[in-house]
Amino acid sequence: MRDTARTLTASPEASFMDRRLPLWAWLIALLSALLFLVTLRVALLAPHFAWETIWHDDLLNAPIPGWFYLLSLVFLIGSTVLGPAVVITAISQLARGHWQRAIVWLLSLVPSLTTYVMKAVIQRPCPLGGVNVYDVFHLNFMDTFRMLVPTTLNVSCFPSGHTTTYMAVFGLVAYVAATGMRPSYWRTVVVALCLITIVLVGIAAIALSEHQAMDVLGAYPLGAALLVPLIWLYERTASQPQPGPREAAK
Repeated sequence: MRDTARTLTASPEASFMDRRLPLWAWLIALLSALLFLVTLRVALLAPHFAWETIWHDDLLNAPIPGWFYLLSLVFLIGSTVLGPAVVITAISQLARGHWQRAIVWLLSLVPSLTTYVMKAVIQRPCPLGGVNVYDVFHLNFMDTFRMLVPTTLNVSCFPSGHTTTYMAVFGLVAYVAATGMRPSYWRTVVVALCLITIVLVGIAAIALSEHQAMDVLGAYPLGAALLVPLIWLYERTASQPQPGPREAAK
């Protein structure tokens, strides 16, 4: 009986040890951070490179039916519903008593704030003639929110905030689905959609002239470097035992 009690008592700690991130995950975060610094150094060499124009033209003119509207929709998600969706997810976790997980979901929006600060400091110019995705879907009233963004952030674009945020948010969603859902068709669909969205937002940012290619190439490793600590925090909350009805009532 004593051995059994010891086993049950130690199980939360054992669960934490079993669910902690492996060393290679932290190595990926470190390498991603270093890669971001490399892209930053290259981006500072010139406000624009000729090959960035070629990338833009090739990505925008891809012979895929509905390609322009698909890219516009993917980019629009980050400008409208993504933030509120994360907040609603955090509130739902909080309502279930998972306040630690609620904090993790809110922290997934920190990369967006991080890019705002970086843009204000780095000041790499945005491309000219960016597509207004609000106009594409006749959401002109949303332009009011753009006026709330400081002008310095509208003309500075390194790194891409959409790409960095998608890496963090959709990367976390994909991880939670892959590790928390039972093997099924729906789990595969959720993970695949998250990964496809992460890829498409970078393409959309370049093709729609919202960002130059270097802005996106810097955003992906930055987002990856920030995603790993988010996953680590999520695993720590997942490993914590949830309070029972009696403890919650206290």
